[in-house]
Amino acid sequence: VEICHWRPEDTLPLVQEEEIKKGGDVPAAATTVTSSPFFFATVSVGEQKHSTIAPSSSQDQQESRIPTPLLPSTVLPPWLSLNQSRFAPMKLRKLQHDLNTHLSSKEIDTVVSAIHTASGGDFKKVAGASDFCSILVNSLEITDVPALCASAFHYSSLVAVRERELDSDMECSLEEHKCIQHAGSDAKYLCALAGSGIESFGTHAVKIALDAARLKSMETLASEVVVARNAALDSQDARNLRSLLLSVNEEGDWRALAIRSAACLYRLEGLEAHRSLSSSSSSTTTTTTPKTTRARVPTLEESRASQEALHIYAPLAARLGMFRLKTELEDAAFRTLYPHSHAFVSALCGGENTNSVGEGMKSVLDDITNQMKRVVQEDCTFMENIDNVSVMARVKEPYSVWRKILKMSKESNKPVRSFSILDVPDAVALRVVFSARKLTPDEPDATTQRREREMCYYVLEL
Repeated sequence: VEICHWRPEDTLPLVQEEEIKKGGDVPAAATTVTSSPFFFATVSVGEQKHSTIAPSSSQDQQESRIPTPLLPSTVLPPWLSLNQSRFAPMKLRKLQHDLNTHLSSKEIDTVVSAIHTASGGDFKKVAGASDFCSILVNSLEITDVPALCASAFHYSSLVAVRERELDSDMECSLEEHKCIQHAGSDAKYLCALAGSGIESFGTHAVKIALDAARLKSMETLASEVVVARNAALDSQDARNLRSLLLSVNEEGDWRALAIRSAACLYRLEGLEAHRSLSSSSSSTTTTTTPKTTRARVPTLEESRASQEALHIYAPLAARLGMFRLKTELEDAAFRTLYPHSHAFVSALCGGENTNSVGEGMKSVLDDITNQMKRVVQEDCTFMENIDNVSVMARVKEPYSVWRKILKMSKESNKPVRSFSILDVPDAVALRVVFSARKLTPDEPDATTQRREREMCYYVLEL
């Protein structure tokens, strides 16, 4: 079943030949720490080996780009180890600030209470759950109380399961122990919610949390199947996994899928923060001895998380209509896998090695927007037939720009860095949004909508 129009094979190949020649970004071939693609598992696997992967035009090699998930480790993954108790109050206040424009004070208190209840007094979990809920608010624009409460319990329960796997002396609640005895260890994520207190936040929150835990269980099962097969998780596997998740959640709440997609972004952001802290620590301890400059090689953990974002979770986010989350997943993965390429594209778009638009491009967008507003407002025929109109401009996202440049480079046999932003089709786009005025009070809506479609072509001619 084809579940989305965006195909995994359209993503970037692991290594671009030009990047290697110019000393650019080269993904890691192997490292000492790896993980399953599903949120919390890591593993230590032998010695680190550095090698350069040669680019290939073979379809089979291009589609075998998602690393194989492996078994749990004995250490917390880096995106969880960053959560510290002293940051909990600050992160909780930030979440409350983000919710101020969406929820009432009573509803915000309910979300905060859910975070404290889910964490069980562990302020590290409070800090992590606050960050996780902030992703749902800011990236997914999910602001309903049941979904946020479910997210807090989902996060805390998965962390608790992970901690108990690392420390056999940690005890679980009596309800969870009975649930595991009855349902088996495969239901550990579902059973982790037993006795957590989520029932006091309503049946809707319970349903969302259970659906998310069920999806997590299916992800883990799929990971074990791939491990047992001892094969790389290729694009077909990724497509099958997306279909599996959609079918498992067919009768469930769509917010559960959104929570699992947000989990991928949470991990990418955590890995990026961990990398930044490691880089700053290294820079403060370096000596004054000269050293050669070399491209930063992403760890296998970073490579895995980024490939999962591109192949699994970004398409799921697009399927859910959450294009902002899709964009953030793609950009975070692009920035992690290919920092030099990301910096190059950001420079083309006027930014400064970030996802933001630079001041020069902002002035261009403002100028284009003002010109278009003036053209529209000076047309009396158009203004007499509308109630309101707005004009917006946007710059194409770095990942989309890079894919366009790669395609043009392949078709024209020109080097990638010979292209400018002006060579990219629809790099800058204008959007005019308006609603037509009813000519008579009793005019049918269908007639008004038909006239709006005709007026769209009129605006294009302007």
